[in-house]
Amino acid sequence: MLKRYYRAIASKDLALLGEYRDNVWVHLESPSQDELAEVVERYDLVPGHLEDALDEDEVPRLESEGKQTYIYVRYVVRERTGDFETFPLLIILLENALITVSSRHVAPLEPLLSGKIPFTTREQTRLVLLIMQRITEQYDSLTDKTSRKIKAVRQRLRTHAVSNQDFVDFVLIEDELNEFLSALQPNSAVLRRLFVGHRLAEQDRDLVEDALLMNEQSVEKCNDNIKAIVGVRNAHSSISDNSLNQTMKVLTVATLAMAIPNMIFGVYSMNIETPFQHDTGAFWIILGITTIVLTIAMWLGRKKGIF
Repeated sequence: MLKRYYRAIASKDLALLGEYRDNVWVHLESPSQDELAEVVERYDLVPGHLEDALDEDEVPRLESEGKQTYIYVRYVVRERTGDFETFPLLIILLENALITVSSRHVAPLEPLLSGKIPFTTREQTRLVLLIMQRITEQYDSLTDKTSRKIKAVRQRLRTHAVSNQDFVDFVLIEDELNEFLSALQPNSAVLRRLFVGHRLAEQDRDLVEDALLMNEQSVEKCNDNIKAIVGVRNAHSSISDNSLNQTMKVLTVATLAMAIPNMIFGVYSMNIETPFQHDTGAFWIILGITTIVLTIAMWLGRKKGIF
């Protein structure tokens, strides 16, 4: 799908054009080969860069070809399964146009394409920075939601209400966070190159600084969330081990409490001469001896810290 947008400085609405003109924003989303060839021919672009934009594994970077700047970043797509994946977005900065190429729908661009965020297509550099800012805000929002999920599980850990599904979710969340990190860190490098390598107006420099700061904060949040997940897993493992130890102690005490009487009763159940065999109070004597031996065993166990 190929669309051309134009918005003048004095215009309030973003116009969808049927033909090319100067200072236009050309957006290609899941483009066909004919659409790619049309844009390449129109603006004399390097075809390989546009093909790279359709590669799902393309990493963020910034490259210059003469007066053309090719900026690769990665944005987040929510799949039908509910999982999050990142995909590349190519932003081509030209003297008289801006071109964006993606293989999937780019949700961060919706506020721009719908006209909710004011901008003009005549200021291509500022539009690039707005796109980068929107992508950075998307990561920041998703990492905040992830932080709240992890915090909820940590609270349930105090009441031992953590389920196996929580740990399955943790595995998926950790994969998503690592996916975010693999995109955010190169995105930071791209923003730094934009900040250092381009002459920007003061207002545009503020945009880059804000986007760079938010991007780095998102990186820190991802790292903190991964550490929190590891911490919850380790804490749950320690709690489970301690609970198992307590259970084993109880079972050991119960086994000992039954073994000592059984040993003494077993001796008196043999068909041999035994002490007190003909004594009418033998039952109480044997029971008393058993109680004394069991009490001594329990006292020694508690003194040694076994129980």
